Amino acid sequence: MRITPKYKDRICAVGTCEPTFYPEEGKPCAADNARAELVKTISVDVKSIMVEEVKNDRQNIEEVTVSQVSSWVSESVLNESVVEKYWYDKEGVVSPRKKITYALVCMPKIK
Repeated sequence: MRITPKYKDRICAVGTCEPTFYPEEGKPCAADNARAELVKTISVDVKSIMVEEVKNDRQNIEEVTVSQVSSWVSESVLNESVVEKYWYDKEGVVSPRKKITYALVCMPKIK
C-alpha cells in the first residue's frame, strides 16, 4: 500500500516504525505514530471562546480552553481509532529502507 486510503465514513493515517529485531516489536510503535498523524489531520471549529481577564500574571481562560480542546481531540483519537492493517516491508518495496513496519489506523468521522 503506497497511498493512504480515503473513505467517506472514516479518516485514516499511516504510521511507521524503524527497523526492529523482531517484526512484531514494530507494531505498537507504528500504531502510535499513525495515531499521532491522525491527530494532525483533525481540525476543530471552535464557535466561541470565553475570555476572562485575570490579574497578577495568572494564566488566562483562553489558553486553558485551547489546551482542553487539543486534549479532547487527542483523547478521541486514542479511544475511537482502530488499527486496520499492519504490514512489514522486509525488502524495502514501499521505501528505499528495508524492514520498516507500517500501520494503517482509522476512526469514524464525527460530524
